[in-house]
Amino acid sequence: MRRLPSLALLIIAVMTALPAVADTYQLLRLASDDSVFIYGIDDNEVVLQNPPGNICGMNQIPCYLTYVNGIEVSQSFIPPILSPNMGGPSGPGCAPLPTDAVVSAFLCVNGYEAYIGAFPGPGGSRGPAGIFNGPDPVTNYVAGILPVPDQRFLAENSFGDIVYDEEFDGNIFEAIDLTSHEAPEPNTILMVGTGLLAAGSIRRRFFR
Repeated sequence: MRRLPSLALLIIAVMTALPAVADTYQLLRLASDDSVFIYGIDDNEVVLQNPPGNICGMNQIPCYLTYVNGIEVSQSFIPPILSPNMGGPSGPGCAPLPTDAVVSAFLCVNGYEAYIGAFPGPGGSRGPAGIFNGPDPVTNYVAGILPVPDQRFLAENSFGDIVYDEEFDGNIFEAIDLTSHEAPEPNTILMVGTGLLAAGSIRRRFFR
């Protein structure tokens, strides 16, 4: 049986030995939540709706507000078309919650979790309420002091970016997952690995 080249072993070791670390987020204030609601989010933009429901479009006021990187880029009377989220309230990748967790809203999109609530910490004491991307009250804390405890006020895209309504100061925020945006796709990692293997193979043949 042929041995894997040492370079291949090194690649495999590096890829499997990387520790899991908490994601880093950038918080962007989008708008006041006074009569403004979250319409949706995809991988490119966030859409808020103002005013909501059947009032939309009255008095010639555009009611769909589109944001990119925290900046309002357009307004419209017609709902923008958003790419569908991969997953949903009980989509793939959602972990079982601790029995003592108090969760009022949750999403799981493309394996990324988003929760409004509070989770038990060491010793069983419940941590503060907020926005979380997992059940650990410390490492999975994203933001928030008193987010609106309602499924309608939580949205997420396939990068794990989260939009929520912070009731404490009356604003809607987007928490951008900088870690997932910087991480290469698995296929990219595989291509880099096979490219290095090919380079090593060519080098060995050249020096034989």
